[in-house]
Amino acid sequence: MSTDTQTTQYIRTSTLSYISRSSILATPETLLLSGKCVLTSTHLSGDDIKIGRSVCLDAGSVLKGTIVVGKNTMIGPKAEIIDSKLGSYCHVCPSASLTNCVIKDCCVVLPGSVLKNFTCPPYSVVGSENGVAVIVRQSSDNMEFLLEGQCEEMWERVGIIVESEEEQR
Repeated sequence: MSTDTQTTQYIRTSTLSYISRSSILATPETLLLSGKCVLTSTHLSGDDIKIGRSVCLDAGSVLKGTIVVGKNTMIGPKAEIIDSKLGSYCHVCPSASLTNCVIKDCCVVLPGSVLKNFTCPPYSVVGSENGVAVIVRQSSDNMEFLLEGQCEEMWERVGIIVESEEEQR
């Protein structure tokens, strides 16, 4: 494909967020991105979706309903979040499902977890067993530092990809 017809993989917003062209924004008028976010092949539909600064939504993640996501939070591939609130510095691992949940700051939701009507205390690692939420451990580790670094790395990777594609035009 020639550089004349080449299209970028991501759209860069005025707040330096990157939204992949394969993302589906069913209700863009209800979406608030605080900036420096990365949305990769994500499906967003809802009445009110607020996403904090430096949030990364990975491929196949789905957000529906009323959603709040705090800053420096990562949502893994194929995770589904419905009518829930996530604090800052959280990591929702791949294929996790949250419905009507409140996940406080600095939490990790383990891969494949299915959580419904659950409030997770701060600094917790949570999973599910037989449909019941289980707090695996609580930690005072420096989760903020780790997740902020991971979000920045993903943002920079996407930023570099988009900028190099723009330079080729």
